[in-house]
Amino acid sequence: EKYLKCGTTADQCIRLETLFIDTLLKPYIKSPSKMKKKVMKELAENINTELDRIEKLLEMDFLSDDDDFEAAAKSYLRECFPNAEALYSCKESRNGKCNLMDGEFLGLLQSDRFFGALCHLKKNDLSPMLLVMEPSASLVQTSKYLDESRLKFLAQKAFAQRHTSFQDREDDSWLAEKIATGHEYFGAVMKKIDNFGTWLEAEGKADEDRCRAIFNEFSVFSWTFDDFMKIEDSDKNKIWEWTERSVLPYLRSRV
Repeated sequence: EKYLKCGTTADQCIRLETLFIDTLLKPYIKSPSKMKKKVMKELAENINTELDRIEKLLEMDFLSDDDDFEAAAKSYLRECFPNAEALYSCKESRNGKCNLMDGEFLGLLQSDRFFGALCHLKKNDLSPMLLVMEPSASLVQTSKYLDESRLKFLAQKAFAQRHTSFQDREDDSWLAEKIATGHEYFGAVMKKIDNFGTWLEAEGKADEDRCRAIFNEFSVFSWTFDDFMKIEDSDKNKIWEWTERSVLPYLRSRV
């Protein structure tokens, strides 16, 4: 009952925050006369069955402690969902507050894709794992030039490198593949930033603080970051010319 929180919308006097329950009950909320005793009993049984399955997600026994990726995913998801209340946490949407337990979530749950169901509640974003999972975690610890917020941005960008359509998602292996691709991209970016920063300091073009300001500035926006990555790492002068043209004016404007 505590999960049947509600609000209102223009076409519905009551809107439940848990979306799959709202979908099940919507016809009867709009037309209460359809809610016969037998229907009510069947709906209650179905909803209670799914709620029981949802709370069992917290056990996370479907993730192995012997697999590096699954063990890291379990640790991360336990931080995200320490209790049942966290599973049902809501965000504002155009139709009011709701959680992400929609039809897709329910389909994953009913297909015994419990890992995929939990990830769906995080909008399939496992990018924070790149900051704590090797090999990229070591790169985070030794980073000279990027602050915490930019490292988080980089992790999100790295995780997004491998695009997967819904048709590719027949099981949950695509999440591990995205993490693997993310590690590769994260490593390439960190190496390029470190090499360029070292070159800037050696050439006397910028000290460490100035390098930090430069890298944190252009990593704010995807388009500038993509431009940086397109230039060959070996062509440091070309990277510097691009930096003078595309990044330094923003820094000067803030002085």
